[in-house]
Amino acid sequence: MTKIVSCLAHLGRQLPNNFPRAVLKNYPFVDHLEGNSLERLYEQLKNFQGTSPQLLILNGGDGTIHSALTFLMNNKIFKTLPPIAILGGGRTNMIAKDLKTGEKASQALEKILECLSDEWCPTRTEKRSLIKIDFGNGKTQYGMFFGGTGMVHVIRHCTQTVYKLGIKGKGAQIITVVAYFMSAIFSAKKPGDLAYSPPLTLRFDGNEKREGNFACLVTTSLHYLVFGSKAPQVPGKIPFLTLGPGFWPLLVAFTRGVLGTIENVKTDGVRLDYIKKVEIGGGYPFTLDGEIIENGEDTITVSVTKPIKFVSFI
Repeated sequence: MTKIVSCLAHLGRQLPNNFPRAVLKNYPFVDHLEGNSLERLYEQLKNFQGTSPQLLILNGGDGTIHSALTFLMNNKIFKTLPPIAILGGGRTNMIAKDLKTGEKASQALEKILECLSDEWCPTRTEKRSLIKIDFGNGKTQYGMFFGGTGMVHVIRHCTQTVYKLGIKGKGAQIITVVAYFMSAIFSAKKPGDLAYSPPLTLRFDGNEKREGNFACLVTTSLHYLVFGSKAPQVPGKIPFLTLGPGFWPLLVAFTRGVLGTIENVKTDGVRLDYIKKVEIGGGYPFTLDGEIIENGEDTITVSVTKPIKFVSFI
């Protein structure tokens, strides 16, 4: 039986220090798959159809991990989905950092593989659900962080405007957040404004219905929701944060997030629910693990899957 399957998509980028081949040469029990495209990796993964590996290692940023999780959930390659170890090998590694495996990828990989023979191991497995996006036409996508309206605007402004100024990293993020706040104060009335709140229809768990303009929609199965706020986990449900239009809900959410008290918010325009699913009507783009997805359908359904196992560092 295959013990370990390791996947790396370098997408045409130069690999530093021959990673991960330099590490994996000492671990012959690992079947390593590598390609300059996700499609190439997926073709190789099909060779493991029906097997039950002990561990699956994925190396890549949030967008790559989101794509890989979607492929695995939709294609049922393995007889039983093994625990998944995620290495932070991309530009944005929110998922790996949340699982505490987001340190230097070569070091994280070696630590995980060494654990297979050590009596004491600095890793553990923990169960996390995935966010499932159903487009209503048989198409589904999976990830761990969903954002609507304001999250889409922020990502687009950061990547398409601030990055082009030559500013990257936290500096670009800070500039984008400040610009979003300024737009919420002075200019958020029409499509194209950074803090514009589009009209949407939300139906929670098939019952409660809300209609109106929403500045931001966020849900996640990560520990952190938004603005650094830790979201308490409720088995079988996901936290769903909605912000109404205007500056005040944004300020309250930001402040509560920084203080870590957003789960106790009781302010008009800011609401945190724990739900099994929500139907979102309005045909507005959304982001899943940092990737912007154009929504051509009128309604999408956001729900939570049964938990699967991920490797996490102690």
